[in-house]
Amino acid sequence: MSNPSDRKYPPKSNSNDVVRTGARSGAQSKPTPPPAPVEHVSDEPQQVIRLYFPYFDDTESAVQLMQEIYAITEDYRTSPTATAAILMIHLPVDERNVILRMRGAVRDPVNLSDVLRTKVGYESIILESA
Repeated sequence: MSNPSDRKYPPKSNSNDVVRTGARSGAQSKPTPPPAPVEHVSDEPQQVIRLYFPYFDDTESAVQLMQEIYAITEDYRTSPTATAAILMIHLPVDERNVILRMRGAVRDPVNLSDVLRTKVGYESIILESA
């Protein structure tokens, strides 16, 4: 198993990155027109927490860490508000960086970022404005 602190964060993204949002695509859909410009909605999260998941040689360790991260973030789940954040988990899969967006939002992003840093390492967490 690789030590999570041995990995360089954030990994460079490339054109092979995959983004998963939880939505499943079904049969072929019609193209949608571009959205009309809208003013910023105040209840949208203003921050993004990016968690760069360490690479593991064995699946059991990776699954265990993902379960621990899920348990930590469960206490911070909330409905989207101006003070909430989106959590994006960057997973190293083969030669790609798969990005998973957690459903919903999390409250107190600064505190949650600090808690997650103690779990996966300081350099593994980036808190940014949306």
